[in-house]
Amino acid sequence: MTAEKRPFIIEIDHMKAGYWGVMLARSEEEIREKWPEVNIVYDHPKWMSDDRYERYLSHPYDIDDDDPHGILNIIVRSRSGR
Repeated sequence: MTAEKRPFIIEIDHMKAGYWGVMLARSEEEIREKWPEVNIVYDHPKWMSDDRYERYLSHPYDIDDDDPHGILNIIVRSRSGR
């Protein structure tokens, strides 16, 4: 039986900017293994309102998605040297 996925706040540092979102995963280790460039954020940043968090949560990234999109494309491009 696999564990149920839960939301993790994630952040990607890229060219002096921070990109944020929520990723559904079974564990932090699972995120670190697939996306080691992602920072897992344990507390809501002070600037992140409940409304903003809910918007991120309404369009989460899924650890099992084989077609990266959105902020994950930053990592994909970086890995390919673009």
